Amino acid sequence: RIGNWYWDAATDAMSASDELCRIFGRDAMPPMAAQRGTLFSAEAWQELDGAVREAVRSGTGFDLELPALRGDGTSFWINTRSDPARDASGKVVGLRGTLQDISLRKQTELDLNLSRQLLELTMQLSQTGGWDIDLVDHTSHRTRGHDRIFGYEAPLPTWSYEIFLEHVLPE
Repeated sequence: RIGNWYWDAATDAMSASDELCRIFGRDAMPPMAAQRGTLFSAEAWQELDGAVREAVRSGTGFDLELPALRGDGTSFWINTRSDPARDASGKVVGLRGTLQDISLRKQTELDLNLSRQLLELTMQLSQTGGWDIDLVDHTSHRTRGHDRIFGYEAPLPTWSYEIFLEHVLPE
């Protein structure tokens, strides 16, 4: 699910691997100028076009996650990365890159976010709290109700294993 592409800055021509065309559900890729509204919404196109212009101007690549459109009009998510292609004098003459369909990952992120929100709501309604701590790097996360359970009116700025032990009875 990863395709390759090349864009020629002088001609605006796009060449694409068979896999990239398959990802977009197309036989061939249109020139860069024709991709607005065809492969990308106006907003996504604006972000991509800005990244392309900056890559050509600065001679650096880009790494973007964008919504895109298949040939049948359905939307999906991509990650596209580029590097400049240069001529013998070092001038940027185009961009080459990869494109990956990341729809499954994006859907998983949305599902996880929804699950977190529902868990937080459930904990608020049930007046419970929770926390976890990474014993390697000592970072911790806790729900909004956690500190209230320990008697604090306002959340503490940090929570650590040592602070937790201060709240445990010796016996």
